[in-house]
Amino acid sequence: MQQDLQGGWAKGNLGSGESGWVSTKVLETKPIPLVEITSWNWVKDRNFGTNGSIIWTVEVRNNTGGPIQSVKLNLTTYDTADNVLTSDFTYVSGIPAGSTRSIKSYATYFGTEEKARVSVESYR
Repeated sequence: MQQDLQGGWAKGNLGSGESGWVSTKVLETKPIPLVEITSWNWVKDRNFGTNGSIIWTVEVRNNTGGPIQSVKLNLTTYDTADNVLTSDFTYVSGIPAGSTRSIKSYATYFGTEEKARVSVESYR
């Protein structure tokens, strides 16, 4: 996006190829997160272990200019009524600047999981 600093306007392009101007007063800027989840998934494996297991994988990107020693990730599962069933965590370590790392982990399976969320809990 180009910006006319004198008038406080920014020029933007629409998906259709047209362009237009908008006041910078109404634009929202969001900082780039230092660590971000680029992809994740989870599957219920009823045949893994005694009661079954949830297998979850997460890919994390380091957006900083230096290496990150460790990132703590949290998985929370919910039933159909949005009640928390379990919360589990794992660590991804040794992420060079601008790189991604992935991890596969396991959580307790209760049999009524319908939704899951993954979040970056902390990093250092």
